[in-house]
Amino acid sequence: MPKPVLQSVAVDDQCRLGPVGGDTRLVATDDGRVILIGVGLGIMQSTDGAFTFAPVAAPPGLRWPAITADGHRVWVSWIEHNGTPRAIVASVGLGLGAPVVALTSSKMLIDTELVALGGGRLLLFVTEVDGPPNTNEATYTVGCLASDDGGLSWERRSSAVTGPWGANIEDSRAFVTADGAVLLAFEWELEEGGASEIMVQQSSNEGLSWSVPSVLWGGDAPVDREPGGFVSVGSDLWFVASTDAENHGTSYSGAEIAMIRSSNGGATWTEPRTLIRELDQISMGGVCVDGVVILPSIRRYHSARDRFLALYRVDPIGRWPVSCVRAGVFSAGFEPSDAGDWD
Repeated sequence: MPKPVLQSVAVDDQCRLGPVGGDTRLVATDDGRVILIGVGLGIMQSTDGAFTFAPVAAPPGLRWPAITADGHRVWVSWIEHNGTPRAIVASVGLGLGAPVVALTSSKMLIDTELVALGGGRLLLFVTEVDGPPNTNEATYTVGCLASDDGGLSWERRSSAVTGPWGANIEDSRAFVTADGAVLLAFEWELEEGGASEIMVQQSSNEGLSWSVPSVLWGGDAPVDREPGGFVSVGSDLWFVASTDAENHGTSYSGAEIAMIRSSNGGATWTEPRTLIRELDQISMGGVCVDGVVILPSIRRYHSARDRFLALYRVDPIGRWPVSCVRAGVFSAGFEPSDAGDWD
């Protein structure tokens, strides 16, 4: 696993930020910062629109991180597996605030997800795995925890998702709509590395109860779909994912980054549209900054020594790439997506 980055780093003209060990998530604040948390990267902050990043903190034992913002306030979460598995939450300011243990479990913990409800109220999603993960030989439960005091204390609010034995339920991604509904998306996978669907469900009472899951992104083709996350782009809502739709059966190695779009708060969605046509991607969602959508992606996932984080940029319509550096040309091999109408 790469050692935490200790100095400021810049995105190069190939859209590379640097080596990464695993999941990396970004958030944009209303005071112009972009903050990331990543395995092997720690917590880093940009004040120039995500062209360069400076280190903030390097939490030990960091795995399966998430990040959220409420205005200029930022919180992060991650899993520690030193002895008893624990889900940790902390605020981020000039440095890392005091870590709070939100959940301990005798089961395997994976995949944290954080979402801010406003006024210091937070929801934390943590997946408990009763058996070995990524084997289709376990039962997955996505727990929903709540904090009303800015992450200082937590209580379990619901079991948001409980799957049957043998179904991998991974990569939970949450979003709060303008009317306060909480959307929760996740991957439903019956064969590790094989075909999967992205499901979505909704809560109208801040996670106390949930609607029946429905298919957000699926189809008849045997496609591996890996959730990246929801992205608010102007008045539209995107859901970004990596998928081997054009290269069935290749999973991560043949995956490109695509998105679907909703203009009505997630009630209906368009057909998928490819954003990044380079192969070997795992989408980590996106953020919209200064009219540009930044798409973090883990490249070369199966090659630990060569694995790196890319920060691609596309226009807010999703039709063409934008340079990854302040001045320069498009990255070699970074091809625009197809032009044309959305629907």
